[in-house]
Formats: sequence, C-alpha cells, structure tokens
Amino acid sequence: MYRTMTRWAVLSIVLLAACNEDPTGTARVARVDVSAADQVLVVGDSATLTALALTAGGDVVVGQMLWRTLSPAVATLEVSGGSAVVKARAPGVARIEAESGGRKGSVDVTVIAAPVVAAVTLLPTTLVLEAGQTAAIQAVAATGEGDVVTGRAVTWAVTGTAVTVNAGTPGWATVTAHTTGEAVIRATIDGIAGEADVQVVTATPPPPQVATVEIAPSGFSLPVNHETPLQAIAKDAAGNMISGLPVTWTSTADAVASITPIGVSAFASLLAKSAGTVTIRATVAGVTGELALQVTAAPPPANEPMYLFFSSTHRGIWVNQLLDFSQFLTGHGRNGPIEDPDVIWSVEDPAIAVVDENGNVRGLTAGTTRIRATAGDVVGATLVTVFQPVPSPVVYDLTGDWWDGQWHMPAQVGEETWTDDNGTEHDVPLWATGGTLTLADDGDYERVLVLQGWVTVDGTARLVVERQVVDRGSASIMVGGETGYWMHSETTPGYVYALVAHQPGNLIMRAEVGTAPELSYMFRMRQ
Repeated sequence: MYRTMTRWAVLSIVLLAACNEDPTGTARVARVDVSAADQVLVVGDSATLTALALTAGGDVVVGQMLWRTLSPAVATLEVSGGSAVVKARAPGVARIEAESGGRKGSVDVTVIAAPVVAAVTLLPTTLVLEAGQTAAIQAVAATGEGDVVTGRAVTWAVTGTAVTVNAGTPGWATVTAHTTGEAVIRATIDGIAGEADVQVVTATPPPPQVATVEIAPSGFSLPVNHETPLQAIAKDAAGNMISGLPVTWTSTADAVASITPIGVSAFASLLAKSAGTVTIRATVAGVTGELALQVTAAPPPANEPMYLFFSSTHRGIWVNQLLDFSQFLTGHGRNGPIEDPDVIWSVEDPAIAVVDENGNVRGLTAGTTRIRATAGDVVGATLVTVFQPVPSPVVYDLTGDWWDGQWHMPAQVGEETWTDDNGTEHDVPLWATGGTLTLADDGDYERVLVLQGWVTVDGTARLVVERQVVDRGSASIMVGGETGYWMHSETTPGYVYALVAHQPGNLIMRAEVGTAPELSYMFRMRQ
C-alpha cells in the first residue's frame, strides 16, 4: 500500500508540473476522454487507445497519463505517453482506465473468441488451362454460419504432375500448367481442407501471321461526290487468306476522299469529296496495304441560294452607328450552306437607314425599317431600329428589387475587415444598396454604386462602411430579338455589364430613351 501511494504521489507532482506549463497558469483537468479505434477485438488482435486531459472549456492539458486495465486476463496494455496498445487475451469485457490530474476516463473493450473455420472453398473450383498458362486461385475460409474468416495461414498442396502451385499474397496462389492431364489442388486452413480440380489441355496453335494486305478493287479513279465499297484482303506468307481480323482504315486526305468502315467486317465505304490524289490505307495485325486513288473534278455547284435568313429578326443601332449586317446573313444552296452568298442589299426606308453593297448599315434618324438581301428570286429580310440619343444625360435609378430570390445586380460586391473599439476584427460584407447610371449622348456612361457594410455588435446591427464606387465606360443599345443595354467598363477592365431580357413586372431599372416608351430591364453583371 505504501509503494502504491508513493507512485500516485509522484504522478500528482508530474501532473502539477504539467499544469504549471500552461501559459495562464490556470489550467485544471476537468475530464479525461478516452477513444478507441475499435472497441470489439478478436482474441490475438490489438488496438490503439488514446486519451486527452481537458479543462472545463475543452482545452488540452499536457501532463502524464496513467493507464490501467481492470481485467488483465481479458486484455493487457502497452503504454506510450497519451496512447496505449490494448492486446486481446481471452473472451470477456475489460475496462481500460486513463487518469490525469486526479480525473479518470475509461472505455470498455469487448474481446470475443476467434471464429472457428468450418469450411474452405477454392475459387474457382474448376480450372481448365493450356500447357504453359498460369491462373490465380483463392482459398476462402468460412464459419459454420457462412461468415468469411480472414488472416489465417494457408497450406497449399497439389496431387499430380500436370500443374504446380505457389503461394502468393495471403489466401492466394498461382497455378502453372506444365503437361496435359488432371490435378487436384488442396488448401488447408486450421486443419480444414478445400479442393479444386484442374484440367490441362493441349495448347491452341498460334493464329496465322499476316504477311500482306491488299485493297480491292484497285487501279481506278472516282468522280467527285461518288461513293464505292472497298475490301481489305489479308494473306499469310503462303498466300492463304486470313479472315476475322479487325481492320483499321485511314485516308491521307479526308478533304479529297474519306473512308468509313462498314460494321466490323473487312469492308469500308469510300466517298470522293474534291479533285486530287489520295492514298487509302488498310492495316491488319500491324501490316498495312495501300491504294492510290485519283479523284476527278466535277462541275462546281452554282452559288445560287435556295434560302436566305438572318440570325436575328430585329436589331438596333444608334444614329450614325455603322453595323455590318452581312455577318448575320446565312445562305443555303443545293449543295449545302453558302458561307458568303452573292446578294444585293437594299433598305425599305432610306430616310431612316442606308446600306452599302457589302451589307454595312448606317443609322440616319430615329425609326424602324427593313433591311433586305436579295439573290435572284430569293429574299431574306430583318428589321433595324435606329435610336436618336437625347441631347442631355439620361439618369437611371437603380432599385433593390429581388428577382428569382437573388440580386441580378450582385448585392454583395466585396468584403473587408473592420476593427471595433475593443480591437476585435470583423469581416464586413459590402452590399450595393443603390446608385445611379448616367448615359451621355456620345455613348459613354457613368455608374455610381452606393456601398454599405453592416455588422452585429452586442446584438445590435451597426453600419460601419458607407461609400460610393464610380464606374465609367461605353454603352450601346440593342432592341427586338436582342433587347438590352450593353455596357463595357473602362474603370474595371474585363467586366461587361449587360441589361438583357425585356421583362415587364420584374423591375430592376427603368429607361426612357428619346421618344421611346418607358421599358423595364433586368440588370446582370457578367465577367
């Protein structure tokens, strides 16, 4: 008893010294938490336990940790500092305690008996190998209830000389076939054996080797836009045909002639596209055959569009603005799309806009007119609206309305740090709470955002940031199929601001340009 009390006294001194290492000198152990990776162990297994001495506030107290097992016959301990390795000795329940600073923590470790192997199964149970081949086989042990048992040693044996077996990773072995015949492989685990039958058969002769590849037919030419089938014929060194092997087809110039395999056969379809010389190749088992082909020219298709259409039915420009409408025009002829159709350009009302021979439209005065592109009897048309800028700046009032549950002009535009009177730092989100947009008659704009940042101090919301951010750039207006305002920022390079999608009832900004009616726009900022 005296020796035990002395040991506890020494432990108390060590714990007191550890507590005194705390910077504040006030740390006291309030509890000891013990955790375990696995609290149910099989006899013979082990697990690591860890323990932490904690203050009432949850801070870790550094000091000596005393470990003990209350049932050493069930589980023993190997201690190393704040952790201990528990080793399972016999079935039962052992309470493991850790003590520091007069406080104890514990965990119950349950030890169960090792499962008894009742059956051993080899997978696969039957092997058929050719002489010279190898295969993997696995021995699986199970209890009487069918539960798999792992971690047991396996003894491998073989009956007969047809194969040999070599142990590999635990539970696995490699079977090597030597001569034709039969053999039995046996695996024994804890005295229980399982068997698998092996049959070694004569090796299949190697496949014939491809020596040459021919492409048939050969020695012909093909007109543009014509198609014909080709066949790849593989032969061995004796000239015998070899069938059933995959063929890879290629063309040295797809723009002249393309080749498309037909299913998984040795046939392919050749399509002549343009005049020129091309080489078609067929590769079988690494051997390639070639066909040189001449594609003859055909009369070029006439540049006569069957259809003319614009990518948008309505566009807008400013007075004196020049916009190339040919970039929005597409033609389609008898042989497919026409990239640059030969058309005659005209305008319905030349007092509103004019168009030159290349499709460049210039706005003259406010109004809407029609632009036409004509090729023979085929006509394509689109509307253009010309806007007259007002002589004085137009002011747009920004609102804080929501749409689809979020701001379309981003509400939170940044974050900064604010230090209160006590020296505590707060992360303050900055919100855009309002502002104005001024558009000059030269297409320039100035947008002023009102930014505010709020924090909650002692339960009360407090405004700690309030300022304005000015953004300047250029703007243009689009109407009809692409209604909206586009603003390109010069103050913030890389950003494009777009007022898009005319949406009455979802008011974010209201705009009145010249004599045009008041319209509602949604506002989005895109990067």
